[in-house]
Amino acid sequence: QPRTESEWENSFTLKMFLFQFVNLNSSTFYIAFFLGRFTGHPGAYLRLINRWRLEECHPSGCLIDLCMQMGIIMVLKQTWNNFMELGYPLIQNWWTRRKVRQEHGTERKVNFPQWEKDYNLQPMNAYGLFDEYLEM
Repeated sequence: QPRTESEWENSFTLKMFLFQFVNLNSSTFYIAFFLGRFTGHPGAYLRLINRWRLEECHPSGCLIDLCMQMGIIMVLKQTWNNFMELGYPLIQNWWTRRKVRQEHGTERKVNFPQWEKDYNLQPMNAYGLFDEYLEM
């Protein structure tokens, strides 16, 4: 049990880093080092519960599978992170402005004092910077 908040944050950081590392890299490690290694040979394939054959690589090798997996992970992860960082707050702000216009019964832009604009800003997550460092 951590005794201080600093110890808890250090423990949390280590656990999250390890979890993210395993979660992100387990599929590429599987394809690179284990896929097709334990399938047996023609006539004596290894099977799970005497029913299912183990997965194996294409006859040309696993490099194509590995490249596709890494490309998909890199492109989709970057796209999702960009959407969550930029697109989602824009949509949320647009939706909030839309609700305010409907409440006031006007289609025009409603001018609010600065304190009310600040109040309607997106809340900052307590671990906002932690997520940014984890992204690196």
